[in-house]
Amino acid sequence: MTMLGGVYIIQLREFLDKNVYKIGMTTKGWKRFDNYPKGSNLIMYMRVSNPKEIENKIKTKFIAKFTQKTDYGTEYFEGDIDKMIADFCEISQIENNLIETKKKDIVNNIQIPDNYKNILTKKENIDYEYLKEQWEDVNQYGAVKILNPPLIFIKIKGDYVSYTIKGIKEAFKHIKTIDTTENEEKEVSFIQKWLNDKNMKVKYDIVMDPLNKDINSLNLWNGYHIEKINIDNYNFNQEAVDIFKYHLKYCCDFDENVYKLMLKIIAHYFQYPGKKAGLCPILTGECGKDSLMYPIYKLIGNDKYLITEQPENHVWGKFNHLLKTVKLVQLSELEYGNTSNFMNRIKGLITNENIIIKEECKSPFQINSIHNYIILTNNDMPIKLTKGQRRFFIVNCSSKHKNDSEYFNKFYETWDNQNNLLSLYNYLTKLENVPELFKEHDIVFSKYHQLNNMDSDREEIEFLRYYILNLDELKTENILTKNLWLLFNNWRKEMKQSNFDITSIKFGICLNKLAIQYPQSFLNKKKTVNGAMFQINFKQLYKDLECETIENI
Repeated sequence: MTMLGGVYIIQLREFLDKNVYKIGMTTKGWKRFDNYPKGSNLIMYMRVSNPKEIENKIKTKFIAKFTQKTDYGTEYFEGDIDKMIADFCEISQIENNLIETKKKDIVNNIQIPDNYKNILTKKENIDYEYLKEQWEDVNQYGAVKILNPPLIFIKIKGDYVSYTIKGIKEAFKHIKTIDTTENEEKEVSFIQKWLNDKNMKVKYDIVMDPLNKDINSLNLWNGYHIEKINIDNYNFNQEAVDIFKYHLKYCCDFDENVYKLMLKIIAHYFQYPGKKAGLCPILTGECGKDSLMYPIYKLIGNDKYLITEQPENHVWGKFNHLLKTVKLVQLSELEYGNTSNFMNRIKGLITNENIIIKEECKSPFQINSIHNYIILTNNDMPIKLTKGQRRFFIVNCSSKHKNDSEYFNKFYETWDNQNNLLSLYNYLTKLENVPELFKEHDIVFSKYHQLNNMDSDREEIEFLRYYILNLDELKTENILTKNLWLLFNNWRKEMKQSNFDITSIKFGICLNKLAIQYPQSFLNKKKTVNGAMFQINFKQLYKDLECETIENI
């Protein structure tokens, strides 16, 4: 007895941040999906005969090719979804006389991809020209051949993916069409025929550029989220803009000059979406910085805004495909260990005009880089600052509203209102005197930045040089941070250096940074009843701080 039903691939809500998918079968049609959690993503659904048998065959192949996640259930698998879809369709096509895939706009609360209309239809509808039209339609697969470099681009779930000629043949070999030669019809590979079609859709190169109107380029830019909202029917809300401006001042520790610079950098994202600012702000402090980015994220949109705590993997690592369609990259909780060996590469990312996109098991390609970067961290020194550098500047957020839940709740609620977002967007796009590229004369360094500049002749290093040069003997000693700080204060008074206060905490931070930079000098650190104590090899520190050069002057 033949049982009618369907087989499907679904990604449950709790696995949206993982490559874990569930295969299943049903005899209840679309009603089956009413039982899945709201927000789950239906990848593929096919009506078939004998769904249980076909599900078993799909499961058998998936066990051989992908990782079965038995801790969730025998029907859960982890792997490349493109390959899963290809195998899913191939098995269903071979095992079934009637193949039917459908798009349903709403299945309860499950999100159905916009391009779900699959070109695999009933077997009689495999006319080549019909399939080609669906294949090249930008609202479906958007398939196109790129000449430089020679690649094939197609849309998978709305996102362009690159394939080599060999790769595209393997991934879509299950799609068949009819070829008529010498009055004989035979079933052949659609992909092979399309690749030999002299009238196939072709583009010269790949760009990510809001201003590029060249029809011969494949432009991956599709606009900011806010630009897709009707901006005519709204009332400008100055109060909402003022809330944002105040919070930005708060994040700049109420330094008016730094605030003006940060405001222009943020406005640059929207006035020059196709340009790099050439400057990377670093926001430190315990609270406020993530809140600041919330309305910016909502204006830009999820597909143009990347947040990562693993830039060594996602940004300057082996694979960086997440940058493909991104405008703003937020590097969160960056630490010195993440960056110390990659500074040249990081500096290049901020200013280089092009970037090579690499994805695992996909072909690399070059694209123009319009990426801007911002660093948010609680770490005092996420990167090594060098004298004369002009790519980074550090801002330490105020702690005025620490633990002030009423203040932060109001701030977040403000940006859940579309009218307020449109008001902020309108304000930022019209802000005056925003440079196309930030240059040296545009940059204002905060006091906190000056304290953290590793290679400037700041007071702490000058004092340590003075201290070392006045030692009777250069040896390894244990010294309390507190005692060294008291000596430092006395030295400042003698030298009349009083540009700004240096607290014991900031002095301790300086020693911690030097310990990171000069591990052979700062051998050990431990806590005692009298405070922090460093074991310092002053003979080595004499060399590290170039005291010999100072002594000979």
